[in-house]
Amino acid sequence: MREPHQQHESVIDDVEIHVNREALGALAVFDLTQTELKILLRLVALMEPGGTVMATRDDIATYFGIGPTFVSKVTTKLKSLGLAWRTDINRIQINPNFAFKGTREAWMEAVEALPEDAPQILVPAYEVRPPRAASFRGKRHLRAV
Repeated sequence: MREPHQQHESVIDDVEIHVNREALGALAVFDLTQTELKILLRLVALMEPGGTVMATRDDIATYFGIGPTFVSKVTTKLKSLGLAWRTDINRIQINPNFAFKGTREAWMEAVEALPEDAPQILVPAYEVRPPRAASFRGKRHLRAV
């Protein structure tokens, strides 16, 4: 992983990154903190063809200036959401049902080849909170939350 804020030359990749639109939209209801979302997006950016990321928790911690224990908690949360999981100490697999780097055909093959015990993306039900009562000049009325 590159050091944070390091100047580097941009290179245009000739490999496509595919993202499942429904899963991407579900990020809004996953209740990820800003740091958790940053880590997830960084992992997607670092994906190798096939959807794997070669990164240790120390690599990620150093990049973001956070502790490795917090990185472990984030990767555990990403696994519980079905977005990504560690396959070994140096490798993270992005769920191809969420994102994939490679051709569209390879993406479809990766989704089909997922083992049955692979974490599933479970989108929580989202309910809009009702407005709450508030006082305005001594009178109670509803206002949006």
